[in-house]
Amino acid sequence: MTYATLFTINLMHEFYGKNGPLDMGPSADFALAPSSACIKLLAQHKMRWLAYPSRGKVITPLDEDEDLPKFALPVDTRLRFFLELKKPEAFGFTDFYREDTSQNVILDQDKILKGEAYPYFFNDQSGENLVEEVFHYFQADELEVRHPGEDEVFSLAGIPVSNLTASDFSVEGLNNESTVKHFDKTGKKVWIDTKGFEKGHSFQIAYRAVPPWPKQIVGVVDIVYDPGKFPANFEISLKSRRASWKYYIVSDSSFNNLSIIDTSTTNQKMIFTKMKEPSNDPLWDWLERKFPDAQTIALFRSGSTDTPFEAPFKENASKDLQLVDDGKVLRSHLPIPSRAQSENLIISYFS
Repeated sequence: MTYATLFTINLMHEFYGKNGPLDMGPSADFALAPSSACIKLLAQHKMRWLAYPSRGKVITPLDEDEDLPKFALPVDTRLRFFLELKKPEAFGFTDFYREDTSQNVILDQDKILKGEAYPYFFNDQSGENLVEEVFHYFQADELEVRHPGEDEVFSLAGIPVSNLTASDFSVEGLNNESTVKHFDKTGKKVWIDTKGFEKGHSFQIAYRAVPPWPKQIVGVVDIVYDPGKFPANFEISLKSRRASWKYYIVSDSSFNNLSIIDTSTTNQKMIFTKMKEPSNDPLWDWLERKFPDAQTIALFRSGSTDTPFEAPFKENASKDLQLVDDGKVLRSHLPIPSRAQSENLIISYFS
């Protein structure tokens, strides 16, 4: 039987990009795993999920006469995958932070660890673009009236998220105005008015909850099948955490026009500004004590004088950043933020 690729999902990370701060590179720090429902759907249509470092793909048997999937998925079939963390250190240098329009934090590492929110990737109408939003898991409990009354108490099956309130619950199957009157977060109990309903009447309550998923799951991916837009090649692009980056330069030589330049050919070059001698800077004070005969102690910060620029964490030193004095390269391939570096670097240049 002949197989063909239905779609591929590539995992890319800014941390591994080689060409400039926004460049992406393949990342094996994360992996994709199909949900149980996805595995069942693929099996029903004789399809297979193949996992590789930094990517995965679905292959399908072909009808060789028509060069089309032999057991095609129904239009708008949703295939769910989970983004799993393989290397814990990658969680620290990946930027998951998101705010809403009111500058409220809606996603960060803490929320992911607690199971309260996840990055959510799904394909849009254009075909191969993956849109990123925030995913919340909703628990739906099937309940039954046992003691009809204005304040009947019910226990919740799921684990509500920490910031849930009584008004966040949705009740269906009672009257149109039925709501949760009270909510006990610690006891996982809610009070609902069931007066006027018979014992045994069933209804449903929905609420944001912590999903019953393994802890290594840090994201959700949904691929919706549209035969007119497949085969497809999708990409999940993860950004690096950023930091306002400082270089402290110390040397036994005196320089006329010391600078740090970005020699990359990208449109968004990094700018480093030489700052005035800082006051109340413990690292600067330590350098003056450590090197009392130094002819040069200088401080460069990413960004302009008034506007700091936050540089992305990267795996390797940048081949594009150079320490220069009057056109002479004193040090090439300067280190930049990484999991092995702090946010302040001391660059020594001694003759």
